[in-house]
Amino acid sequence: MAPNQNGVGIPLWYMLCTTRSGHGHEQQALEITLKLMFQRMGCTRPKPIVIDKSWVEFNAIRNVVNVDPHCWTVTDGTKIQNKCIILLCWFHVKKAWVEYLLAKSSTI
Repeated sequence: MAPNQNGVGIPLWYMLCTTRSGHGHEQQALEITLKLMFQRMGCTRPKPIVIDKSWVEFNAIRNVVNVDPHCWTVTDGTKIQNKCIILLCWFHVKKAWVEYLLAKSSTI
């Protein structure tokens, strides 16, 4: 997503995937889509990429980012990721906190 002229977030792209599970189609489709988006963006990359709590999303993004030279810098021989940092959506973080951590801490 990116902000429009009014500061409201709008999607940059949509992706449709198969509903057949177990074949890796969704992850493959996301990797292809992300690679194509990066090609169109030239050397520009977003600082964060916010995802829902999906391992498929996480793994696909990680696979693409790990080999993308525009997401990394090399300082003193050390490779440092400075773009496309994967963040979990705040809604899901808060939901997990309330449902799991607070519920367990009140029973102690």
